[in-house]
Amino acid sequence: MRRIEDPRLLRGRGRYLDDLVLPRMLAVAFVRSPHAHARVTAIESAAARALPGVADVVTAAELRDVAPLVPRMLGEGFTPTESPPLADGEVTFVGHAVAAVVADTAYVAADARELVRVEYEPRPVVATVDEALAAGRVLFRRAYRHGDVEAVFARAPIVLRERFAHGRCAAVPLEPRGVVADWDGEHLTVWASTQTPSLLRGALAAALGLPAMRVRVVVPDVGGGFGLKVHVFPEDLAVAALARRLGRPVKWVEERRENLAAGSHAREQRMDVELAADADGVVRGLRARIVSDNCAHHV
Repeated sequence: MRRIEDPRLLRGRGRYLDDLVLPRMLAVAFVRSPHAHARVTAIESAAARALPGVADVVTAAELRDVAPLVPRMLGEGFTPTESPPLADGEVTFVGHAVAAVVADTAYVAADARELVRVEYEPRPVVATVDEALAAGRVLFRRAYRHGDVEAVFARAPIVLRERFAHGRCAAVPLEPRGVVADWDGEHLTVWASTQTPSLLRGALAAALGLPAMRVRVVVPDVGGGFGLKVHVFPEDLAVAALARRLGRPVKWVEERRENLAAGSHAREQRMDVELAADADGVVRGLRARIVSDNCAHHV
């Protein structure tokens, strides 16, 4: 059955986030880490500030009044983490935003971003699931058991074992992430290319110390998401905070390099599976250990 928005979109009449233009609107570009793990020892922004059209250059020090994102997962086995709007003293992945440049246009912001000098002190990197497990760096661990599995395997005439693995992948929607933020007194309106406006609204309210009723999230046409735009990201908080700081609307539209580096990836996984069956091939037992790039599961 034809969806009612199809003719409009097929004729190129969609209205996406980057089509939005507000009076006095500024653009932001993020300075991102080239290191997977490092201590930030210095940020020099004088040259960027001197570029005509630059309104501000902001680091974590100027946004410490914004509460960090605190992801949650219901149930036992989850290790809580926090993500401030900008990396505060330490970067933990390639693409981690360490500063934000706000300017009259996206082009000026991108040029000024190249003038920001960041000094890093590289630190050891955990780059594989085996290294993470050996170091005890597990974000989520949960075990499930049903029945006497060991007894079933001990008496099964057929036991099969196999390892399955696949690499990381990125969603890569045609339209990358994007946010526009505008304040009217203590009321915030955010336009976002998101799949979860209610989640974004709650996260912004919590981070900025606002009642949820003072935050409005508007979703224009979304040019693909594939799960990437389900999440709330630190950049979402940063854009809203920058708009409040400068008293003007602020827009950020992600570049493709940013999308590949700083957007969420589908998890790399390795699955070790054992199957116990009787002589007729009927499966009687199953053991599995599933390990991904940020969690380990035992079934």
